[in-house]
Amino acid sequence: MSNYFADQPNTSPAPPEAELPVYSYAPPPPEMWSAPVPSPAPKSSPRAYSLRQLLSMVLVTALAAAAFSSLGAYAVFSNLNQDVAVPAVIKPFTTPAPTPSEDTSSSSGNLAQVVSLTQSQAIVRAVGLVKPSVVTITTTGTANVGRFNNSVPFSGSGSGFIASSGGLILTNNHVISGATTISVVLDSGKTLSATVVSTDSTHDLALLKITASTTLPALLLGDSSGVQLGQEVVAMGNPLGTFADSVSQGIVSGLNRSITVGDASSNASEDLTGLIQTDAAINPGNSGGPMFDLNGQVVGVIVASSSNAAGIGFAVPINAAKAMIAAAAGK
Repeated sequence: MSNYFADQPNTSPAPPEAELPVYSYAPPPPEMWSAPVPSPAPKSSPRAYSLRQLLSMVLVTALAAAAFSSLGAYAVFSNLNQDVAVPAVIKPFTTPAPTPSEDTSSSSGNLAQVVSLTQSQAIVRAVGLVKPSVVTITTTGTANVGRFNNSVPFSGSGSGFIASSGGLILTNNHVISGATTISVVLDSGKTLSATVVSTDSTHDLALLKITASTTLPALLLGDSSGVQLGQEVVAMGNPLGTFADSVSQGIVSGLNRSITVGDASSNASEDLTGLIQTDAAINPGNSGGPMFDLNGQVVGVIVASSSNAAGIGFAVPINAAKAMIAAAAGK
């Protein structure tokens, strides 16, 4: 049973010098002695080189060319290494945003630019969109508890969110069940009295109404039928009735789950079906808060978590609440 809450360069050595062929020396044939004849003064001419000297010069030139070639390759490699920019972070999330320099009223041309976000940035952005609409719900009343159904006063705390700008608040039915007074604490800190508009015990949902002097920021409702396994989601609420605007992040762990939930104080239990399972942290007091995607659209209403394991929580698909909200908004 699950509990629910009220709540480098080339450095290889140069090839070895090729061995030169060995020539045997043959002296000239003997001649008759005669007085030496002075030889004419040498003319200015290019220096003659022996074969061995020529081969040595060729080898030295080749080695110098090889060294220069290696140095050049190192310089080019270094420059390429400096010029190539490698992105540090993969940015998979894209959101269309208006281009300031363009006339968005035009019916032609590119009207949007792609804004890339990291996963962390996407979560921060989504939380910023949702936070102003998340509320804390406090209740007082009496409840029958114990073996003899003794009537005792109680006070409770849960979460909810603004479902319409006219003051409709969506939460869980078990958050307000049996309450004689219901108060809603807005993100601004202002507390307003609330009345019950309608309830749906089958899906554990309730709609409240508050009257505010200004238009309230309603959340965007997504399409829970499009939720997929492994999809990232964020939960937000008031766990333990103390830590308002707490955020936890996880994935969709399961779809169309059925569980039996119970209230330890009253020994009451009920069956809930078609739920979305998540590993986002859910604690007492989170009940009624929104579970939303990285676009800030609500896909579920947090309802319960497992009492026997961590990282197993559940939410009512938001599509189950749309008809109730539409009916109340039309009144």
